[in-house]
Amino acid sequence: MLNTKIKKGFSLIEVMCSLTVFSILFIQLVVIQVNNNKLKYYNYKMNEYVTIMEFIKNDLIYNSTYEEIIQLKNSNNIYITNENLKLDTIKKNNILNLFTNIKPHEENYLVLHIHEKEKLNLNLKIYGKVLNKNKIIECNISKEKDL
Repeated sequence: MLNTKIKKGFSLIEVMCSLTVFSILFIQLVVIQVNNNKLKYYNYKMNEYVTIMEFIKNDLIYNSTYEEIIQLKNSNNIYITNENLKLDTIKKNNILNLFTNIKPHEENYLVLHIHEKEKLNLNLKIYGKVLNKNKIIECNISKEKDL
């Protein structure tokens, strides 16, 4: 006697296997998306720090005199605090007025080291925190005496 019983549909094991495969693929997609968002945020913050650094560097080179920078060094005004380390604040104010002699306790701040020789060697460092990791962005520039 022949077994003429016809199976229609999927068995429970087939459904469970397909759900497992789908779940694994979905979880991988979510992990990729979370990592993508972290990378976007990291790039945004690093770009913001580099833009701020570039703006401060250009302001010190082209809009500040040799004597003004020496005055910063003599008064020990070498820090820019987190609240002043924003592009809008830097654009609205004279850069020399943003420096203070009090070391900030916040996570984000800028330090200016001035080495005086025949020309000024300026070292700018932004100490920032991105994705719970401390980052230091550094820039070295030289300024000749004004004629």
